[in-house]
Formats: sequence, structure tokens, C-alpha cells
Amino acid sequence: MKEPRTIVFDVSGVIDCRNEIAFLITADNDHVTIAGETSPGGVAIYNYRNFVIRGEAEQVVVRFLRFHGTRIHLRNDPDGLLIWHAKNVIVDHCSFAGACDETISGSDVENVTIQSTGFDESRKVKAHSDYFNNKGQWHNYGGLYSRARNVSIHHCLFAHQSKRNPLVGKNSYVEAVNNVIYNYSNSQQTWGAAGEGLKIAHCYFKLGPDRRKRPIPVRDNVLAISGCVSKERDGSPGPAVDDLRKLGSLTLETIETADDAWDSVLDRSGALPHDATSARMVRETRDGNGRQGYQAAIDADRAAIKPGPLPKDSDKDGLPDAWELANGLDPAIGTDSRRSSPSGYSYLELYCHELATRLIAAAGSRR
Repeated sequence: MKEPRTIVFDVSGVIDCRNEIAFLITADNDHVTIAGETSPGGVAIYNYRNFVIRGEAEQVVVRFLRFHGTRIHLRNDPDGLLIWHAKNVIVDHCSFAGACDETISGSDVENVTIQSTGFDESRKVKAHSDYFNNKGQWHNYGGLYSRARNVSIHHCLFAHQSKRNPLVGKNSYVEAVNNVIYNYSNSQQTWGAAGEGLKIAHCYFKLGPDRRKRPIPVRDNVLAISGCVSKERDGSPGPAVDDLRKLGSLTLETIETADDAWDSVLDRSGALPHDATSARMVRETRDGNGRQGYQAAIDADRAAIKPGPLPKDSDKDGLPDAWELANGLDPAIGTDSRRSSPSGYSYLELYCHELATRLIAAAGSRR
């Protein structure tokens, strides 16, 4: 199906993919919004093989979903989310845990935003097919971006990822702003091949139990670091490696200090409300404990996803009857969700925005 559409949820709780693909989005089925905020109690996808956006796909939005990787090791070491040969993609308020390789990666991509999302404790396994003959390097990585143009990663939590938080390759332009990076270990924290473009601004770096080597290394990069805080340096400002003007101004309209980002990321990043895994990531980041690697606790965490009540939707257009009546619509007309409101957005877009705003506001009020 090629026409623009929005996927809404009338289910909640755990969806067990039994090691199959969760989503595969290509040019044949793109122009899609997956609106996890419409689930009455939240959705957690467990034991999935991978989630791939590829094949010249464009105009893809994914919001408020939780992904927990399979407990078995799979050949080809799938990422939590792989964006490959795609453009105009937004990932917002999602949580990814237990990936075999990188948590979220992009290759040959353009105009991608990953925001307020959890890069949570990927599995600590030997990489790629070498795993099966006990060779290769141990992998539990944040994200790898190569030939990636105009990629923004902001207000995300990278917890218990050894490195690549993120790693940026040649012919790329990536900005990482207002992220919290906790319990990384490898000195190759944020480096890539010569000729890359990576801007790191107002991020909060905090070492944990798996600490090693120096905190924020730089090697052969076109790299700018500004306004960061390094907790292992007693909260002192991080190094100003290069002037941001050399890579141009940041595209984000609103940028917080690293200290302010610490609170906003831990309160409101990831799929909301936080499930037990996301809550544990936040708690361990705040308290300075926990270890790298996919924890057995994730299997117990799934019990914490409880289905919620489904609001009545008589015409099955994705808009609850009560919301339609409150907004001057007819609950018996099944085309209202596609109609344009006076604001220019469809009524379904307005409803989804209202749900998302409510979830974010509730998360910010819990502290």
C-alpha cells in the first residue's frame, strides 16, 4: 500500500514476534506513521528479529513503541532498528533494548531525526557470523551512521552501550545534541573515519561500572564538541575540541544546557509511560550502577506491561467517540479522521498530538 496512512493501535501489552521481523518498511509501503501513542496501555514488542526501513523508503514516522530483542543469537546480528537507503524518517519516544549489534543505525540515509529515544543495553555478544565459531569482537553498541546526511540525534539516553554513541563514518553530517551517555567503556566513544562531520553539543557523559580509558576521545575527525558535561570530571565542562562554526550552526531551535538535558532526558525520553526496562535504565543512570549486556531482568520486565481499557470508537476511524463529540465531529461518520481541521492538520493528527502531549506532560510531572 503506497498511499499515506497512519497505523493506530486498539491493543496494548506484549506482542511476541517469536523471532520474526517486527516491521519492514520499503518504497512499496512507506509514507506511514506508526502511532504507538494510540495504544490504550502501551505496546512492547518482544523477541523480534529486526525492524528495517530500507529500499528508498521515505516519509516514515515511528512513535511511542518499545522494542526488546530476541533472547537467542541470530545470524546477521540484526540491529534494533536499521535505516538503510531511506530518507525523511523520524523516530520519536521509542525504546530499543537487547539488540545483537548496534541499537539504531543508518546507512545511505538523509534527513533522519532520532529524538527522545532510549538506546538501552544491547546484548554483549561476539559480532556477526564469527559468534558461531567463537571468534570476533564483543558487540554492544549504540549506533553506526555512514553516508548519513542531515541526521539529528537529540534528547536520547544511551545506557550501557560500550561505544558508538554514536559512531559516524565518511561523507556524513550528524549532530548529537542534549543526549545522556552512561556507562560506556571503550575509548572509541564517538569517533569515525577521517572526513566525517559530527557535532556533539550540550551532552552529558557519565561513566559507570564498565569504565575504561579516557572519557571523550577524538581521532582524525571533523568534529565539534561544545557545552558538554563530563560527570567523571566532577561535573566539570567537557572539552571544547573544535569551534562549532566550522561545521555550521546547529539545526535544533531549542537547545538545553547539558545539566538541564540530564533531567529532561531521564524524565521524558523513551516510550512513555516507561516500562520496567526503561525505568531501570533511568534508575541505574541516576544511581551510577548496572552493567553492560542484555540483562535477565528484561524477561521479568515484560510482566509489567498491562493492557489498558479501549475507548469506544463506533465508526472505527481511529477517533474515540468521546473525542469526536468534544471536537464537533460525528462518531457515526468513518471519514472524520482523514478530514482536515481548521489548523490544516487532519483530525487524526490532532488526536495523536493530544495523546503524545498528555504522555509527555505526565512524565515530566512525576519527578
